[in-house]
Amino acid sequence: MRLELRSVWIFAALALLQLQLTGAERQRVPGTGVSFVPPQGFSSSKRFPGFIREDLGASIMITEMPGAVEQTKKALAPEVLRDVGAELISSKTQTVDGRESLLVKLKQPAEGTVSLKWILVTGGEKETLLIVAEFPEDSDARIGEAIRDSILNASWKPETKSKDLFEGLPFRVSATSKLKLAGRMSSNVLLTASGTFGPHGPEEPVLIVGSSIADVDLEDLRAFSERRLKEVTTIRDVRDIQDRAVRVGDMEACELVADATHRDTGTPVRVYQLIAVSKSNPKAYYISGGRSTKDKASEFLREFRRVSGSLRELDPGESSKPSRKEPERKPERPRSKK
Repeated sequence: MRLELRSVWIFAALALLQLQLTGAERQRVPGTGVSFVPPQGFSSSKRFPGFIREDLGASIMITEMPGAVEQTKKALAPEVLRDVGAELISSKTQTVDGRESLLVKLKQPAEGTVSLKWILVTGGEKETLLIVAEFPEDSDARIGEAIRDSILNASWKPETKSKDLFEGLPFRVSATSKLKLAGRMSSNVLLTASGTFGPHGPEEPVLIVGSSIADVDLEDLRAFSERRLKEVTTIRDVRDIQDRAVRVGDMEACELVADATHRDTGTPVRVYQLIAVSKSNPKAYYISGGRSTKDKASEFLREFRRVSGSLRELDPGESSKPSRKEPERKPERPRSKK
């Protein structure tokens, strides 16, 4: 009798969860065209488009990006995942919001822990939606199931996205006449010479400005900046790095300029990176990363610095307000202490 009663309670709980997912009203995730009902206990993230559950160390991140969906699917092939230390558990075609989609589950170790991930990929020839949910391997199995069900009940309508590219972001920058705001990917804004979203080859000068999504140790800002630059996946053979300590507004920052090679084409490029430490959290940062071919480097290095110099961290609550044009300024060298 007790076993029967327990079974009834479990069935009722699962039925209630399904009712919550199907009956609750979806809310559009700021900065995206995705509407979502998060699993119980998850709240909106202030660092990226999506949701977090801090007590579990779990997150759901939403990214819209230019390019054909098939290219992203190729990156989830078993042999590609093995190269980054991930193990494919399952891969299945699903219909999500009327679109044929790929749902992948994988396991990946990182920093002494092992995480499970649900990854949903959908889209078309010009734009792709990527939803990545991460949670500890030792979590209750029902957590992973609830996350999966939420992802499969997501709705994607790109036309509902706000025209304000900075919606929900904790920072602002200003474009210039030569570097125009072109689009947004997750917690990053993209600026290009043409003002188009891409994808772009090495001939198009590109600057991406974004914010960190997790706390990191920034005690040695110079060393962290160099490691971060060498992790950029679109370039290789980073060399001849020049660095300087600067300030952007009230934020301590490190600026790097280097030569590199474009990974896909082998084209020599000049790269720029600025990392500024958040005023409100010494383990959070803002990053501005630019790339141009060497023949355009002199011209666009100035533009990268102009945009990066306009970087401003918002005060609490200010991110809900429409963005405004930021005053132009360049990164400044720190004043010497007397």
